[in-house]
Amino acid sequence: VYQCKTDGNSPFCLAFGPEHERGGSLGWEKLSSCQGTVAPTAAPSFDPATPGCPESWAEGTPYQAGDRVSVSNSIYECDALYHAHCTFREPGTVPDDESWDKKGSCE
Repeated sequence: VYQCKTDGNSPFCLAFGPEHERGGSLGWEKLSSCQGTVAPTAAPSFDPATPGCPESWAEGTPYQAGDRVSVSNSIYECDALYHAHCTFREPGTVPDDESWDKKGSCE
């Protein structure tokens, strides 16, 4: 069990998970360990062969790292490090934008 070392808004807590090799120890404090085991759950997946687009980007939506959106038949994924910009920066509109990663196209 981990807790952010600050009030929860530390840039290290927002950008890195607690077990991240480089950034985890900068933002997270280990409080305790869990006992027992839990069966794994199925992870969501994205199949590029499946037709269709993710939801269209909408300004003001609180996007998180890993969220996928579409703009003009292109698929973008919100970046883990710069995800705070995803809410107000439309994918594909800022040259060399690091907040969205282009992942492909859709119809």
